[in-house]
Amino acid sequence: MQGLLIVAIVLAIIIVIAAQRLRRRDDAAVDDARYVTKPVLLSAAERAFLSALESAVAGQYRIFAMVRVADVLSVEAVSRGRWQSAFNRINAKHFDFVICEHAELSPRIAIELNDGSHRRADRRRRDDFLRNACQQAGLPLLEVPVSSRYRADVLRRQLQALIDFAPGDARRPARIEPRIEPTPNVPVVADRPAAAPEPDVTTLLVAAGATVAAEPRCPKCDGEVQRRRIDTGRLAGREFWLCRAFPVCAGMLPVAADTAP
Repeated sequence: MQGLLIVAIVLAIIIVIAAQRLRRRDDAAVDDARYVTKPVLLSAAERAFLSALESAVAGQYRIFAMVRVADVLSVEAVSRGRWQSAFNRINAKHFDFVICEHAELSPRIAIELNDGSHRRADRRRRDDFLRNACQQAGLPLLEVPVSSRYRADVLRRQLQALIDFAPGDARRPARIEPRIEPTPNVPVVADRPAAAPEPDVTTLLVAAGATVAAEPRCPKCDGEVQRRRIDTGRLAGREFWLCRAFPVCAGMLPVAADTAP
């Protein structure tokens, strides 16, 4: 009996030593690793959707990208083992976007962009789990198919079916709202902050000589536009249709000569 005890102690010591060596080897491998900054935070499709979503929300809510599900949903009090198991299911998952209240950042809507990968069996199981979890938590989950183009007005209607929007003009943060100073018998001019970059003709989505409708839509997000005259720089004196969501959306169109006052 005593011999078996000695053998067990020796085996335990060997296991501890082996585990320590493996840990040191893993630490050394981590020390040799190099970290680099990713070139972009969001994919091109996600950036295009975010631009349209910002125009649709128009400053009435705040938008966050790549939010961990465990930072939005929590697990109700259960036994320790069941809590840990339930938490592990949301700890490594992320919502593509989350719309929150301005003041307290309370989550109002979770948004998922569904591309072709969501047809895989494992992704379908993940999507079913998130739908069920959001339903239990009372959090609306908006699933949007990935597209090459998104319309802000369509997104806004989808959002209005899930959350309330204040009537009247959209409320935008003061720090990005252009200050408008009308003058008698002169087209309205936007007084932009000095630090704002001068509009670059390469950002125009239509050639300078193109004609547009009297009341066009933003060619980038399909939102509303407002007529503005450039006061300074090489484009001084020219008029453009500027997206009302500027600078969130930089969509611009030249004002056709036959519509000038």
